[in-house]
Amino acid sequence: MLHGSLIWGSGVFLSFGDQVIYLMGWQKTPKAGRDGAWFQLNTCLLMSVLLVLNVAFIGSLYRTLAPDGSEFLRHPKVEQMFLLIGPLLVLLFQWWLIDVLKNQLSAARKTDRR
Repeated sequence: MLHGSLIWGSGVFLSFGDQVIYLMGWQKTPKAGRDGAWFQLNTCLLMSVLLVLNVAFIGSLYRTLAPDGSEFLRHPKVEQMFLLIGPLLVLLFQWWLIDVLKNQLSAARKTDRR
């Protein structure tokens, strides 16, 4: 018979007769260095710097490509759309890239420790 039981401080276990399987724990885990105001401040600062650089990059890219492009690209609403959404899309790509690099470097550090 399958039934779950809750053991406070330890986790949730499923028991199948005499076999017990551990599912989830509520034990304290060590901090990953991502808590607190200092981390939030650094994140906001990095995001602000990246957005300023992205606005300059997308603006110069648009001004370079628009005169040679179609009439559609020279419309003021299309320009505003590119200048608003473009830096945000580049920022999402940059955060994804930071995350991938962080995971790759942490995996490399773990293999070096062994």
